[in-house]
Amino acid sequence: YGSANGYEGRPTNSQVQYMEVLESKLSETETRLGELLGGPLDALNTQLRKAGLDPIKRMTQSEWEAR
Repeated sequence: YGSANGYEGRPTNSQVQYMEVLESKLSETETRLGELLGGPLDALNTQLRKAGLDPIKRMTQSEWEAR
């Protein structure tokens, strides 16, 4: 395990291909998150305000990292 884990050579072809799969999934997830944060969250926040409750606040990247 140690020699495989500490290997400093080039990645294998399968590792590069898997990285491309992961990048694609990340892109799809970011798109879906953008869709969720747009319409449904805005509608929910409107309902929360009408009910006298605090809306759900979107965290910035720096706020997330500070936590």
